Amino acid sequence: MARAKSTAGWIVVLVLCCGCGKSGFGEYKEFKCEGGRFKVLMPGTPKEEKLSAAGIPLKTFRVESWEKACAVAYADIPDEILRYGATSAKLDAAVDGMVSSVNGKLIRSYDIQLAGKYPGREVKAQLPNNAGIVVARIYLVRQRFYELLVTGPQSWATSADANKFLDSFVLID
Repeated sequence: MARAKSTAGWIVVLVLCCGCGKSGFGEYKEFKCEGGRFKVLMPGTPKEEKLSAAGIPLKTFRVESWEKACAVAYADIPDEILRYGATSAKLDAAVDGMVSSVNGKLIRSYDIQLAGKYPGREVKAQLPNNAGIVVARIYLVRQRFYELLVTGPQSWATSADANKFLDSFVLID
């Protein structure tokens, strides 16, 4: 379970910290990831990165400006991690790992579902030094963790535009 928590935390750190440049926000358009088996509306052309978190391959796609970002990441979790503990405990560990990895303060976390059947959590956390907030949705779909997040000033991270991205995520076959 400690490895699952560490892995989830590293996913968030990698998504938030890699790049930190300005790729720019623009018009929302559908982004389809065949390998990840999902599609989502992104506010621009996402930058793709293949990373590793605790030895687990991770793919991230993000669009960012100097003060805000939208990102989606996915990772296939090894059986030896998945077989221990309940799904709710794995999601709780992912939430704890995400918040602690950014030295954030948890504002709220609650259960959600993807497609009416896959368990998840929605999380809102304050970043250190009032640098903004993170709103994330974390899902466990069979052996794959998906994470969507928006980060920036609260006025943007809780806006209709940020929710447009978060709400648009769907699985594809």
